[in-house]
Amino acid sequence: MPRCLRCGEGLTRSRRSISEKLYYSLVFKCRACGLRVGEKHNFLNYFARHTRCPRCGTDELEKRATRDRIDRVLKTPISLVQAMLGGTLYHCVFCRIQFYDLRSRQPKSSSEQKASEALTSEQPQA
Repeated sequence: MPRCLRCGEGLTRSRRSISEKLYYSLVFKCRACGLRVGEKHNFLNYFARHTRCPRCGTDELEKRATRDRIDRVLKTPISLVQAMLGGTLYHCVFCRIQFYDLRSRQPKSSSEQKASEALTSEQPQA
């Protein structure tokens, strides 16, 4: 649990105001002194070479052919524009969100490919 920078007490999630929604992805409020602390949006993910999760920034994404009815679809203006332009549907396994992106996934490194090939070759064939 995050701690207050002023008094050291625990912080709890707080609702964001309209102006805070533009700048912060999360806002916490101190229970004791009322200090509000926010986590900034990570806009740098949109300028990366390969696709990343807009929420957590991971590059471990699954490519989807159709939308999943359980996990929600991110409806940011950037994602909607990329969907209209024919972007690929991706799913973040950590955030459980779906979003559209025109960029490709980051290629796996050779060590990751060897590890995945070793796992598939070790499984018994029926």
